[in-house]
Amino acid sequence: MNNKKMLVVIANASEALFLDGTDLRNKDLKEFLKLEHPESRKKNSDLVTDRPGRVQLDGTSDSSYESKRTPKDVEAEHFALLLVEKVYDHCNINKIERLVIAAPTHFYNFFTKHWHHHNPNLQLEHIAKDYTKFTVKELTTTLRDQLIV
Repeated sequence: MNNKKMLVVIANASEALFLDGTDLRNKDLKEFLKLEHPESRKKNSDLVTDRPGRVQLDGTSDSSYESKRTPKDVEAEHFALLLVEKVYDHCNINKIERLVIAAPTHFYNFFTKHWHHHNPNLQLEHIAKDYTKFTVKELTTTLRDQLIV
């Protein structure tokens, strides 16, 4: 099982690191792609206009509309959608058999909302941690025991 082609994605709402985890028993993780989404680092107040949007109700009056989601959540979901597209493409092109996403649960929920991969040979795993500040060497040391099965 440890020789399966494995993609490890370390992510949060503002950055993601793609790592090849194939043959982790004998090799270190190998970084091959880094994505950043600086909008997710902005304050809510910097992501919105001053007033709520307007919605016309019956042709004569209108009402303001306020979203139940925060602007930061909207940006996090945009990044999660981009991440899903990149992961999906990589998994299909490289015949990945095991996908490990290490991300905070809140962000992972945005990822899975858009993840509709129908490959029965792809094993999806989640590690509910934010490892985005770790170096690749630290990631290898920290994750090796968890990922070698």
